[in-house]
Amino acid sequence: MSTKPPRLATTSFAAPRTSLTRRSLLQYSMAGGAAAMLGACSGQGAQGKTTITVANVSNPVTEDLQELTRSEFNAIHPDIEVRFSSLPETELRERVARDVANGSGQFDVLALGPYETSQYSSQGWLADLRPLMDETEGYDAADLIPSVMETLSSDDQIWGAPVYAESAFLMYRTDVFEERGLTMPEQPTWQEVAELAHTIHGPDLSGIALRGLPGENQVSVMSVIYAFGGRLFTPEWEPTFTEAETREAINFYVDLVRSASPVGAASAGYNQALSSFAQGQAAMFMDATVAANTLEDPDQSTVAGKVGYAPAPHYRSDFGGWYWSWALSIPESSRHQEAAWSFVSWATSQDYIKLAGETFGWERVPPGTRLSTYEISEYQEAAPFAAATLEEIAKVSTDKLLKPTAPPQLPAAYFEFPQWTDVYMPMSQEIAAAIAGQQTADQAVDAIQASAEATMSRIGLWAG
Repeated sequence: MSTKPPRLATTSFAAPRTSLTRRSLLQYSMAGGAAAMLGACSGQGAQGKTTITVANVSNPVTEDLQELTRSEFNAIHPDIEVRFSSLPETELRERVARDVANGSGQFDVLALGPYETSQYSSQGWLADLRPLMDETEGYDAADLIPSVMETLSSDDQIWGAPVYAESAFLMYRTDVFEERGLTMPEQPTWQEVAELAHTIHGPDLSGIALRGLPGENQVSVMSVIYAFGGRLFTPEWEPTFTEAETREAINFYVDLVRSASPVGAASAGYNQALSSFAQGQAAMFMDATVAANTLEDPDQSTVAGKVGYAPAPHYRSDFGGWYWSWALSIPESSRHQEAAWSFVSWATSQDYIKLAGETFGWERVPPGTRLSTYEISEYQEAAPFAAATLEEIAKVSTDKLLKPTAPPQLPAAYFEFPQWTDVYMPMSQEIAAAIAGQQTADQAVDAIQASAEATMSRIGLWAG
């Protein structure tokens, strides 16, 4: 079996590191300097072609999109040239933020998540895609998964067409569990997962791969906080990290990563955790559902065909997952919106799903976007994770895991105030320091609380 390392992807619901107002983003752009801007431009290409530039997030699903664009889209649209600027998440957000704030029109298509589509659409920076979807024969917008579209819409307007969507589930090695006489519960709790991880953990096989990297670990930590019945804020925006349930959850997470994850877990993000599990170095992996695309591909994974899928662990709460998606949006500043929509509609269509499956293998089709994907017999046969993915994403609703403007009492994937990054980045840094043994988990909690209080007071959301 192949031991080729998996293509690495970054997935998270982290917000961009800038305050999303035109003034602040313009200041940010000036500070970054012209040298930081990408060189690609939109316009008329050779032989009268319309050239569009796509600001694309770099990950396995979008790498497939780029390959099929070169081989297929260009053949059916010889009058359109598509250029990709593919970047890691953080850099992508910075570049796109500068472009939309300046209205420079450098990009014609933007890869955005729900946080960005909400922020940018509220500023009037994105085109409404609903009329284009309705006017495009065969696009079938009704086939797009409703809970996914809720995160990309507002006031009956649609700001992005989903490329893929994810929640989270627990992945585990069925061969290891069978060899050791272990059973994965149908609805595992975090306590049961920890017990299994400690039972398995040893020099040659880690119990569970989890994120420890600053800027990424908050994804997993927040899911544990909510599973433990904790919260991040009161309805008055007072930070609540020192409340018993939240403190307990952070202590639990730090202890589990330190005691049962691979060496170097404090600096392991999604990519590293995925690689550890895909290469047979860990028995369990709690993370994004889209990871299954890689794990079931024998060219990328040594555990293909040996993975079981269970719901994200819970505890006091009945749900411990999260939600995120990547979508393609068209900025109002684009001078080639018609050509941009030709590309977006193709890349997010039913035909593209089938093309990806026939070209790369059905286990690699973009997950979580269309209901019809889950009716394709070839996909059902090749993707043992399909039903679990759809089930986890279907749990998303307008009052859970979406885009709260006020602190909810249910899990939230992120918060819509622009300075949310000023809360989660210090949180993730303190947790990473605790995982690395530089401080205790309780010391991390106290530091997180102090930092969050200062931030919420400074931005005026909490009176203090």
